Amino acid sequence: MTELIEKIRKKLSGAKMTNMAFVLGLCGIVLIGFSSFSTGSEDEPAAQPQEDEVLMLQDISCEYGREKEKELEALLGSVAGVGNVRVMVNVSCSEEYVYAVFESGSENISPDSTESQYSYEYFTYESQGDCAPLMTKVLSPKISSCVVACEGAASATVREEVYMTVSAALGISVSDIYVAKLS
Repeated sequence: MTELIEKIRKKLSGAKMTNMAFVLGLCGIVLIGFSSFSTGSEDEPAAQPQEDEVLMLQDISCEYGREKEKELEALLGSVAGVGNVRVMVNVSCSEEYVYAVFESGSENISPDSTESQYSYEYFTYESQGDCAPLMTKVLSPKISSCVVACEGAASATVREEVYMTVSAALGISVSDIYVAKLS
């Protein structure tokens, strides 16, 4: 065995050894680079949501935005001086589901440091033979801004009424609302 190693060492001495080390190092870098393109095993579930799930969530937020637009148009149309009105609501996220969670843990406090160790488990229930997490609430999509175009926007009093009405109705800041004159 040692004779074989000696023969290999003699053949790869000097420049040949340096070239071989360089080539092997380069091969290693290329293999590492290719490993980042690997998709993993085909049995693993996809980490990202399916395309139809994303489209469904977008539809829910768009539908929510359209509902709010109609409600605001009806509300603002009844405010004195506003006249004809058009509303656009921007929704920044989709519905969010909140699940019941059981938290257990402990804290060790010493003069030098504080250590915390917590674990979280979802409450589950059995439905039709499947185990499912217990949903506690569904949060509506978040409205980020609103644009209102109305006939009465030339009047500062009407604009102020529109700002206050939209802010109160949507729960957003006045700085997230823009009011323009409808042509």
